[in-house]
Amino acid sequence: MKTITCKQAEKEILQMLKKEYSGEVTVWTWKKDRKLKVSFGTQVTIEEVGYQTQQLILPAEEAKSMIKQIFKREFPRSRNVHFQQIR
Repeated sequence: MKTITCKQAEKEILQMLKKEYSGEVTVWTWKKDRKLKVSFGTQVTIEEVGYQTQQLILPAEEAKSMIKQIFKREFPRSRNVHFQQIR
């Protein structure tokens, strides 16, 4: 697990969507009270725990806009986040 900026975490996840990455990425707030977990495969599974708790299974095209919305909702004032990538 490494600490990176929130914008960089969002950018890396969106790049993984383009490259059809297979694996899993988890992003936590600095206090680790909210998280976003994205699993890549034939479809993208997004698990959100924080202000809202939900699990979504979407195609890659729809996942891009949903990830942007979730980052705005879950990490509104966060500058740094914890980022973990599992292959």
